[in-house]
Amino acid sequence: GPTDVDDLRCLSKALHDADMTLPDLGNDPRVAFVVLGGGSLTHWVSKHYLSGLGRPECHIYDNDVATYGAAVTRVNARGDGSWGQLTQKREIENYLHPDAIQSGLGVTITVTDDCNVPDLVGPALTPPLNPNNTKKRLAKFAFPKMTAALLRQRDPANEVEGWLRAIAAKL
Repeated sequence: GPTDVDDLRCLSKALHDADMTLPDLGNDPRVAFVVLGGGSLTHWVSKHYLSGLGRPECHIYDNDVATYGAAVTRVNARGDGSWGQLTQKREIENYLHPDAIQSGLGVTITVTDDCNVPDLVGPALTPPLNPNNTKKRLAKFAFPKMTAALLRQRDPANEVEGWLRAIAAKL
């Protein structure tokens, strides 16, 4: 969704600031985002709407929806250089470090790989927010607080860096 794009932009900036060989997705004119999900995802993948651009696509989906795995398989089977990946963690919000959440929103939680971060943060806000509005707050206030060091603590396998290297190889 839209907040996932904002989140990925913040994470890529944090890693780019520490390693200029990694793309800063929010400032690279070679990168365009198309927000997918829900009922439209199947159409974008099966109809391959962007094929006319002649560019490989990179699809990164949260791991909280069972049907996204099939979409990744279809993208990877195209044979045109397109690449799809499910997050290893539940959602992109699971890559947030608790310090970034505390710094950005004043909320202290424990973040695990499979917890529902918006469901934990939303009720602790004043006023309490539903998960969609919480995702917007996390994208606006917590993700910009992420640094490469904080991300490496939450992502010791360097998964996000791997996504960026895969994207950079397509540019």
